[in-house]
Amino acid sequence: MTKDKNIEAVYTMTELTELILKNEEITEGHYLAVIIPDITGGQIKSNTEDKSTQGLIIEFNAINLIKVDENTENAVDASCLTD
Repeated sequence: MTKDKNIEAVYTMTELTELILKNEEITEGHYLAVIIPDITGGQIKSNTEDKSTQGLIIEFNAINLIKVDENTENAVDASCLTD
């Protein structure tokens, strides 16, 4: 976790995975925390000549914990976590 004067806290996805595993008391298997965006509307467009910009609304409703194969990149091994 890192801190910045304008940001309360920033967690990596690995750190979030570890926190969720500890919170759920999962002690076996390999997992990833993933965020699946819900794009609700808008347009993606670069700045126009009049310097106006377009927006895009993306909602993140949840962080999902998924069980993965041990060879999956960035997978967290729940059996290696300690308090």
